[in-house]
Amino acid sequence: VFARSTDLVNWSVTSEFAAPDVAPGVWECPDLVALPVEDASGAPTGEHVDLLKLNTWDVPSGRRGTLYFPGHYDGYAFAARRDPATGRAIILRGPTPPGDPAYAEMAWNDAPGGARSLWSGWLRQEPAPTARAWTGALWLPRELHARHEPSAPGGLRLVHTPAPELATARGPLTPYRADAPPPASAVELALTLPLRADGAPVSYALPTTAGAAAGLTLDAAAGTARLDPPNARGQLVAWRPSGDCARLRAWLDGTCAALFLDDGAYAPNLMLHAEAFTGELRPVGATPAPIGEVWALDVAP
Repeated sequence: VFARSTDLVNWSVTSEFAAPDVAPGVWECPDLVALPVEDASGAPTGEHVDLLKLNTWDVPSGRRGTLYFPGHYDGYAFAARRDPATGRAIILRGPTPPGDPAYAEMAWNDAPGGARSLWSGWLRQEPAPTARAWTGALWLPRELHARHEPSAPGGLRLVHTPAPELATARGPLTPYRADAPPPASAVELALTLPLRADGAPVSYALPTTAGAAAGLTLDAAAGTARLDPPNARGQLVAWRPSGDCARLRAWLDGTCAALFLDDGAYAPNLMLHAEAFTGELRPVGATPAPIGEVWALDVAP
């Protein structure tokens, strides 16, 4: 429901938006933003697209997710872009995969730094852990962009990039070494992940203090990336390398991990129950060692 007011007390409904043919179920946490658009290389185009974000909850199945409708808002009504063949509203593919703990993300208004869309949200845990008196956390602040991708629905792909302000939490910088302990338990990694020349998958472990590990597997031949949390179902998404390596930025901080693969086209999150991440990313088997840098993070205990 869209409404207008001249005094923020009295409101008049101007229009409604629904798309039960493509998104049945309960809708919540709506947000409407003017989203910057990039070209295929990630360079700004100066364009924007109006984006209506909704979280959906299918009551019978319990499945939750995020819907992104591109379109145009004229101040009174939102008109979604539609598929010319079917007439149905287009839903853009988001960078967080199905099954991700990220939920209920919202944008900040009037974020400093010019035209950008700055987001954060909730990392939920299901079932709630019994080993501590709290559950969940806020996910890492990030910018949301729309990137031109001809093969994607509506010709756009949504990408996440870490908020630049996160750099203020950086402590000492050291070269990354897979065979050395991390400089701290809370770290930021900026890595190049070499792919195998024979096309075989490459795999990495993110160890935890409980001895288990999350797993990240990149399969260039199959065109997939897979994230396997130690305490939840795995996440499998379409992924294609742009060359002979992948780029990864990762924040590992206590029970939370935020990963940004290939400039944020794939941006999954992890939330542990009782254990914590050790701050490491280890190659598994014949996987080549990553190359890059690691920052110790100056975070509150």
